[in-house]
Amino acid sequence: MSETALQLPDARAALYVRALRAAVHALAPDADHVSALAADTHLHALDPAVSGPLLLPAVLDPGTGLPSSGWMDRVRAEREALHGTSPVTESRVARIATADPVLGARLSGRRNLMAWLGDRPLLPDLVVAGSVLRQERDHLLVQLTVDRRLDGAGWVRLRAEVHNPKIGGAAISRITRSGQVDVKPGLAELMARHTISPLPGVYGILTEVAGLQVRRMSRGCIGPFWFPGGPVPDHAPDWAHRGLVLHQSLAVLGAKVRQDGHVDPWLPPVLGERAPEGFGVYRSRRFAVSPAVEQAVRAWSHDRVGVAQVVVFGGR
Repeated sequence: MSETALQLPDARAALYVRALRAAVHALAPDADHVSALAADTHLHALDPAVSGPLLLPAVLDPGTGLPSSGWMDRVRAEREALHGTSPVTESRVARIATADPVLGARLSGRRNLMAWLGDRPLLPDLVVAGSVLRQERDHLLVQLTVDRRLDGAGWVRLRAEVHNPKIGGAAISRITRSGQVDVKPGLAELMARHTISPLPGVYGILTEVAGLQVRRMSRGCIGPFWFPGGPVPDHAPDWAHRGLVLHQSLAVLGAKVRQDGHVDPWLPPVLGERAPEGFGVYRSRRFAVSPAVEQAVRAWSHDRVGVAQVVVFGGR
């Protein structure tokens, strides 16, 4: 598989984006994964039916088959460049298109893109955030998250549930009235650096270095996205070349997790990885697939791990 970025023909961009958007919708990512709303907003913005030729060409990450960071970043760049400016009127776009059809198409795409985006969230390149999950008189539970778009890996969220953190200490500076948790820069940098490190190691950093009480950690990833003609690993099953397949994986480290739970048919268990005393590690993977490969993916998954977590998108 070549590591050279894959550029789709402009005529295929809309079909690609709509298929990926439908697959994400079918998987319905939960709180252990990046925001489903942000993913949907970002993908719809890339659709030429919304943005015209403005965001083309459609360039894919050769490691995952997802939109490349560069292509995704164009959406945010357009919104930031036009922040606070008045939108171009439809009549002016029409006049410009008469004199210069290419420029007119780009202006029309920009106008439609801004109308669609509004204040909707986009998938961040990298953001570390915190929020209150539960607050009672003698108990505080907060979640810390890192959301990253990583070429070669996918759309990743690292999440930690922290009990009774010290406010104003080395890790957390304050809690706002809206329930947002301000994470200290040092902790944010540590979490960003270890987004895809083994969970027991990240647990050790948060507990031993940052002094936090962590009872559950997770890493959810959306990607890769396999499709005919796209970047598929050489060792992938045959069905990976015959249909559309979006992966959604999850690893959980927690005090209530059954030891050594593993139902990920694509990746083998991590050899030598040991959970902290009293904790277990669980791994799983779901697939959103087109109807043409549903039965093949189910059979392959059952053969490898005894279960198949498969949802179908698109017409049958």
